[in-house]
Amino acid sequence: MPSRVLHFAYDTSDARAQADPAAYEEIVEQRLQTIGECKVGGLPIWSSFLARRMKPTLRTCVTTDARQSSLSLKLARAANTRVDFELEQQNQELLKSMNARTRLQLRLRWKFYWSWPSPTMRSDCSDISSKPGMTAGS
Repeated sequence: MPSRVLHFAYDTSDARAQADPAAYEEIVEQRLQTIGECKVGGLPIWSSFLARRMKPTLRTCVTTDARQSSLSLKLARAANTRVDFELEQQNQELLKSMNARTRLQLRLRWKFYWSWPSPTMRSDCSDISSKPGMTAGS
């Protein structure tokens, strides 16, 4: 749904760039000034007719454009939030698996270190020299 709305907003934004209501209104007003209309009898002039009919329509177009732009921005933010949330979950799972591997490696190193028969491999331990017959350097 959000992708369809964003696609629609993109398509209509291109059409709006070609048919801007404010630009259209300006063209109509220029044409009316060029005509130089004058009131005949009790009949309404074109500019008053168009003011009653065209101005509300143009306001509706501008309002619809603003609402559509606002909606597309909200949907884009929501889509980005969803993607960010999914990435955060993937990162959390990756960190958990890395943590488990690190713990396993440390356990293996610890078992290997203490099962090795030579005390020289454990020369960094301070309690080796306290055992009878063993020195830290041998």
